[in-house]
Amino acid sequence: MLNRCPYARSMTDMDGRCNTLLPAGTRVEVGIFKITFFTNEYFTKRGILSFYPFVEVGSASSCL
Repeated sequence: MLNRCPYARSMTDMDGRCNTLLPAGTRVEVGIFKITFFTNEYFTKRGILSFYPFVEVGSASSCL
């Protein structure tokens, strides 16, 4: 079943890290996930022209 609801949302800190994406101890369900980086917003705030408005990365989580 395809579920396109957001699992979590967060923003990177000044170091480019995202320590608050999931609360500590969170167990991710088995499945396929997509994370979207809104690169245009990031670069525009810094006065830089961005070619990509966003970048999406897919990954799979499985129980071993």
